[in-house]
Amino acid sequence: MIFTRIWIICSFVIWSPLASAKLSPHPKLLLISFDGFRYDLLNATWTPNIYKWANRSSWFVNGVRSQYVTYTAPNHMSIVTGLHEPDHGIVSNYFYDPATGKVFDYFNSTQEAGVVNASLDMSWYKGDPIWLTNERSDSSRRSVSFYWPNGEAPFPQEPHKPSLYRAWKDYRNLTQWMGDVDDIVNLFTDDKDPINFLAWYIAEPDHTLHKNGFYNGALRPMIHQLDELFGYLVAKLHDSGLESELNVILTADHGHAEIQGAKNVMCLREYITSEGYVLGDHMMYPESEELAFELYHNLSTAARTMGYKVKIYLKENIPDKFFYKNSTRIGRIVIEPEVGWAASFSKSCTRKKLLETYGPGKIKFNSSSHGMDPDRWEMRAMLAMGGPSFIPGKKITDIPNNIDLHSLMCYLLAIEAAPNNAGMSVVSQAILVKTTGLPHVDTSFSESLAFTFLIIPSACIVVLFMVYICRNTVLSDNPKWMWTRGQYRPLHMDIFDAERLFSMSLLPKSTVEFTDPKFWKNFFATRKTPFEWYGDYTVLGAVLEKYLKMSDNILQIGCGNSQLAAQMYDNGFRNVHSIDTDSAVIEEQRHRNRERSELTFSKDDATSMSFGDEEFSVIVDKGTLDALLPPEATEQQLDCVHRMFHEVQRILKVAGRYLIITLAQHHIVNCFMEHFLTTGQFLLRVHEIENSASGFPMPVFVFVATKLRNVMNMSMPIELWRAGSDRFEKFVDLHDVLSVIASEQEFNQFVHMCSRVKDILSNSDYKRYNAVTATTVILTVGCTLRTLLNIGVVNSKPPIMRRTDVRIKLDHEASITIESQNVSGPRYCFHIVDDPNVKTFNSYAVFVIPLGREGEWIFSTEKGRKTLRQQAEKIDFLSTGSVDVRVTKASGESSVNGKWTVEDIVVDGQEYRRLIFLSSSNIVQSEALLKSKKGGKKAVDLEHMTCDHHTLMLSGLALLSQNPLSDPAAAQLKVAVLGLGGGLLASFLLRHLPKATIEGVELDRDVVTVAIQWFALPHNDPRMRVKVVNALDYLEETSTRSVIAMNLVTRDEEVARKAKRSMASHFPTLYSISSDEDVNEVLLARVTPNEKFNPVEFARSLRKDIRWVHALEPVIARITPVPSQ
Repeated sequence: MIFTRIWIICSFVIWSPLASAKLSPHPKLLLISFDGFRYDLLNATWTPNIYKWANRSSWFVNGVRSQYVTYTAPNHMSIVTGLHEPDHGIVSNYFYDPATGKVFDYFNSTQEAGVVNASLDMSWYKGDPIWLTNERSDSSRRSVSFYWPNGEAPFPQEPHKPSLYRAWKDYRNLTQWMGDVDDIVNLFTDDKDPINFLAWYIAEPDHTLHKNGFYNGALRPMIHQLDELFGYLVAKLHDSGLESELNVILTADHGHAEIQGAKNVMCLREYITSEGYVLGDHMMYPESEELAFELYHNLSTAARTMGYKVKIYLKENIPDKFFYKNSTRIGRIVIEPEVGWAASFSKSCTRKKLLETYGPGKIKFNSSSHGMDPDRWEMRAMLAMGGPSFIPGKKITDIPNNIDLHSLMCYLLAIEAAPNNAGMSVVSQAILVKTTGLPHVDTSFSESLAFTFLIIPSACIVVLFMVYICRNTVLSDNPKWMWTRGQYRPLHMDIFDAERLFSMSLLPKSTVEFTDPKFWKNFFATRKTPFEWYGDYTVLGAVLEKYLKMSDNILQIGCGNSQLAAQMYDNGFRNVHSIDTDSAVIEEQRHRNRERSELTFSKDDATSMSFGDEEFSVIVDKGTLDALLPPEATEQQLDCVHRMFHEVQRILKVAGRYLIITLAQHHIVNCFMEHFLTTGQFLLRVHEIENSASGFPMPVFVFVATKLRNVMNMSMPIELWRAGSDRFEKFVDLHDVLSVIASEQEFNQFVHMCSRVKDILSNSDYKRYNAVTATTVILTVGCTLRTLLNIGVVNSKPPIMRRTDVRIKLDHEASITIESQNVSGPRYCFHIVDDPNVKTFNSYAVFVIPLGREGEWIFSTEKGRKTLRQQAEKIDFLSTGSVDVRVTKASGESSVNGKWTVEDIVVDGQEYRRLIFLSSSNIVQSEALLKSKKGGKKAVDLEHMTCDHHTLMLSGLALLSQNPLSDPAAAQLKVAVLGLGGGLLASFLLRHLPKATIEGVELDRDVVTVAIQWFALPHNDPRMRVKVVNALDYLEETSTRSVIAMNLVTRDEEVARKAKRSMASHFPTLYSISSDEDVNEVLLARVTPNEKFNPVEFARSLRKDIRWVHALEPVIARITPVPSQ
C-alpha cells in the first residue's frame, strides 16, 4: 500500500507539468534580443521585472562583448552562427560586394514597397544559423524565427529556412509584442507539432536611442515597456508550465553611446570627391588604389585638423583583434567614430546646417549611436540566462563574446555545432551541470512498458532511500532543517556561500604571507582556476592599450596563473613572453595556452633575468611588486626589489614602458617613485582603475615608467589620472601624489563598508521590513561616515580633530554625496550635524528632507541645518511637511548653464513650478505658484511672487525720488531685470506697473525659451523687451541709472564684505535688507545721495488699498544703511 501511494506521488510529480500541453521531447530554448539594450540599462529602477528575473538566474553583470563592426544585422548573425562577421558574410547593415557588383541592403534604403530586407539572395549568406542546425539534427525538431535579422533569409544548407518565420516589418508596440508572447507560448505547447527553439528580436530600444538619445526623457518609458513585456513573458511561462522546461537567453546585439552634440558629427562628404567610389554604412569602395589613398588622406587630414575623434582606417590597418579584414565585402576604407562622436555619409549632412539647427540656444541635439570599438564599455550589451540548465542566483563578472552564445546554445540543445569561431570558457560559468553532452531522448521510450516497469520503480526506490537517509541523519538532529519561518530555504545557496568562504580562505591573512613564496605555491595548487585579484583584461585593457602596440615585444614578470597574457594575445598583442619562479605554474600556463603558438612562458627570476640588454619594449608587472615588498620590509626584501628595478632598467628599450599593476600601498608607492625619480631617466604616470574583482574594496592602480634616452637634470612632474576623470593631474611633490592615492583608497574603503551593510540587509525580508531596512541603511551610512572621520580613515577639509572615542562630537559639519549611475548629479547627500551643546553622543536621529524641498535655506545651508539640529528633539526618525508629487515637465542642456529641469511639485497641497540648474541643485533658480483654470488645466500665477528675494528687491522702488509706490498705475518707469531666469519678477512688474517699460536681460537664450514656454513670460507685450546679452555689456550701454537692487547670495562673510565695499565705492547711498532666513541679502544703491530717506516712516506712509504695496511695509521698514567697510 505504501508502495502504491509513493508511485502515485511520483507519477504526479513527473507528469503534472505536461498535463496541460504536449511539449517537444527535445531540449527547449528561447533566444531573445532587445536591439541596442546596453548592459547597464538593466537595473532595479528602470527594469524591475528583468532585474528580478536576472537576479534569480545567471546574470553577466558586465554584459557581453559584441563583434566589430557593432551594427545590428552583422551581430545578430554572429550570435546565431558563432562566426566573426567576415566569416558569415554580413559585414554591415549596408555594404557592397565587389565580386558580384551587388549591394546588401538589410534596411531597404531604396524604400522598395513592402520590403524590409532587400537582399534575400542565398549568395549573401554563409555559416549555419542555429535554427537550421537544430532542425537538421533531427526531423522532429522545429525552429522558429520571430523578426530576427535575416531570419527569413535562405541559407545554402538545407532546410535553407526555419519551419516558421516572421519577417521584421516595423517597430510595433507593447500590445503587439504581448501578442507575440502568446504565440510563442502556443508554439512551444502546440498539441500537434511543438517547437523546441525560437529566436525573437525586438527593434527597441535602439530605435528610440537613435531618435532621442539617453537624456531627453523618451528612453525610460520605452525601457519600461520592454520590462513590462518581459514580466508578461515570465508570467506566461509560469502559467503554462514552461518555466521549468524552457531555457531562456536574454541579450542584445550591441550597446549605445550618446553623441555629445551636433559639433561632434563629421559630415564625410564635405571632405571627399563626389565620384569614383561606392559607399557602405561605414565603408568606402574606391575604384582605384590611387583614389583610395587620396580619400584616406583627405578624411584623415580633416579629422585631425577639425578635431573630429573619428578613426579612418585603410583596410589592412584595422586592428587584428577586430577580426575584420578577411573579406572582399569590407571596404578599402573603414570609418569608426569614437564614443561620443558620429560620422555620416548623408548628402544632407553639412557642418554649417547642423550648427545652425542645433547651435547654442536652439533645438537640443539628442541622439545616440553605435558602431564603435566593441571593447568600449558603452558598446557592451546585456546578457542574462535562466531556466533548468542555468545556475540560479549566479552573478558573473567575466565578459564573454557574443559569438560564444552559439556554442552555448548548441550545448543546451544537445546538437553538434557547425564550424565556428566561438568558445565556451566564460559562458560555461552559467551552466548548472557541466557535461560533455546531453542525452538524446527517444520519444518512443516514454510510451513503452519499459517506462512503467523500469523508470517509475527506480524513481520510487530512490525516493524511499532519500527519505530513510534524511530521517536518520539530518532530520534526527534538526527536525526543522531547510525550514525558516515557514519558508523553504534552497540548498544551493548554502553551497554558494561555502564556495565564497572557500575563496576568501585562500587570501593571505597577513602581509608576511603575501610575500612568502610558499604561500603562493600553495595558493596556485589549491585554486585551479585563474585568479584575477587585480582585474583581468576587461578591467585593465583600456589603460594597457594606451601603452601597448601590436608590434611591441612584451614581457610579463610574475605571471602566476593569471589569464592576462592570453587575453593580451587574443586582443592582438602576439609577442608576449611571461616568466615566473614556479615551475608548476609555467607548465600549467603552457598547457592552457598550447593553441596560442606565439605565447611563450619560461621559468626565470625577475631579480636576475636571462634576457639581453634593451630586449623588450614593454614590461608588465601584475602584482609582483606587491608580492615582493611587505610594509615592514627587511633589508633583504628591499634589496630584492631594487635588483628587480635595475634589471627592468637594463632590459627595457629606450621609449619602453614599465607598467606595474598594483594596490598602491603607501610603502609600494614610496619605493617605486623614489627609485625611478632618482634615476632621472623615466617619465612617471599613475592611472587609477575601478577594481571590479568581486568583494575586494581596494582600487587598482597602474604605474607607468617610460624610459628616456638621456638622463634629465631637471625634476619631472608626476601625472595622475583618477578613475572617472578625463584628464591627467600634474604633481611636482611626491607627498601630493601619495595624498591623492590615499584619499582614493579611503573613499573606496568607505563605499565597501556601506556595500557590506547592503549585502547583509539584502538577505532580510525587505518587503516586510522595508521601513526598518531603510532606516538602518541611513543610520549605518551616517554612523560609518562619522566613525571614519573620527578615527582618520576618511579625510575632511578642513581637517577634523581626531578622537579615539567616536562618540565625541565633530569639529564641524561633514557631508558625503553619492552619485547616481544613470543620471548626472547627486543621488543622495548625507550631512552629519552634531549638537554643539553635547559633548558625547549616545543616540542618533535621522532627518529626511522632503522631496522637492532640498533647495530651501534650512536644508541646503550649513547654518540652516544647524538651526534645524537645535530645534530637533530626541526622535528616532524626523521629517517635515510633505511633497506629494514631483513631476519633471521638461529638461535640457544649455551651453551657458548646463543641464536644467522644470519641475512641478506639490507642497502641503499647494502646487509650484520650479526651474533648477543641475550644476547648482541646492538653489531653485525660479519658482512660480500654479493655479487651476477651467477644464482642470494648470497655469502660472503671475499675480503672486513666491521667491523672498523678489519681494526684497521690490523694496528698492522706495528709493526712487518720484515714489512710484504712491501711485503704481501712473508710474512711468523703465525697469531692467538683469538675470531674467523664469521671468517671474519681470512679469510681476509688467502687470502691476501698467505704464512702465520692462527690459529682461539674460545671457542664456535657452533660459529665455524656458521662461516663455513654462513660466508664461509675456514676451509679446509691447512694454516687455527681452535682450540676450551679457548684463555687464548692457549696463555699459545704459546711460541713465537711478537705483539698483542687487541680490547678494553668499555664505562667505569675507566675500560679502568685499562686495559691499566695492558697491560703496561706486554709489554714495547704499542700503541692505536681509531675508528672515538670512541667505538672501539685497543691496539697494542710489546714484545720488538721499540723506532724508527714513525706511520706517516711508513704510508707514504706504497705501493700504493696494495689496502688493501694503505687503512691502514690513519689508521696507527693515532697510538699514550699510556701514562703511
